[in-house]
Amino acid sequence: MERIDIGLANSISIGANGPKGEREFMFQARSEDRVVTVLLEKQQVAELSSQLRRLLQGLAATFPGTEPSPAADKLDVD
Repeated sequence: MERIDIGLANSISIGANGPKGEREFMFQARSEDRVVTVLLEKQQVAELSSQLRRLLQGLAATFPGTEPSPAADKLDVD
């Protein structure tokens, strides 16, 4: 497995291309001078989304006033 170090990521995103049932899922990380895209399976996207939601909820509990965006609950990988 190849390891790619982009340094500190400025943003991360999860997306999909294609019609329902034929979608290609991807995870993308951006730094100042680099963009890395990794193709994922639907189940991997669902698990990653679940873990990120837990992380954000934990941060909100630790740092009041930093609740996750309501958009975080609208993730749909179908």
